[in-house]
Amino acid sequence: MIRVALLTSAILIAEACALAWAFGRWWVAPAYLASLWISVLLTWVLYLGAMQLIRAKALGTLSRPARVLGAPMVILGFIVLDCLICNVLIGHAMFLLALKGGAFTSTVSWWKWHGSGYRQRAAHFICFHFLDQYDTRPDGKGHCRP
Repeated sequence: MIRVALLTSAILIAEACALAWAFGRWWVAPAYLASLWISVLLTWVLYLGAMQLIRAKALGTLSRPARVLGAPMVILGFIVLDCLICNVLIGHAMFLLALKGGAFTSTVSWWKWHGSGYRQRAAHFICFHFLDQYDTRPDGKGHCRP
C-alpha cells in the first residue's frame, strides 16, 4: 500500500509541476496539490453525510426538511467531487488510467473484485478503511460488496 501511495503522490506532484511550468508561475504547483487535498477531505465529509441520509431514508426517518437540505449535499458530493475530483484527478493516478465507471466508488469496487496486483490491493484498502465501514444501509449492500 505504501508503494501505491508513493506512486500516486509522485504522479500528482508531476502533474502539479507540469501545470506550474505551463502557467509559468511557481505557486501553481502547491496551490494545485492543496486544492486536491481539500477536495478529497470535502468529498469524505460529504460521503459521510450522504451515507447517513441514505440510511435515514431506508429506515423511514428522513424528514422533508432534512431531505431538502441534504439533496444538494448528495448531488454536489457525487457529481462534482466524486466523479470529477476523485475519479478523474486522483483515480487515474492511483489506478494508472484504468478507470472503470463514472464514479470513484464504482472504479474502486470494480478493481477490488476483478483486478489483480497493486490495483486490487489498493482498492481493497480503500473499500475496507473508507467506504464499507461507513456505508450503514440496513440492507447490508455496501459500496464494495458484490
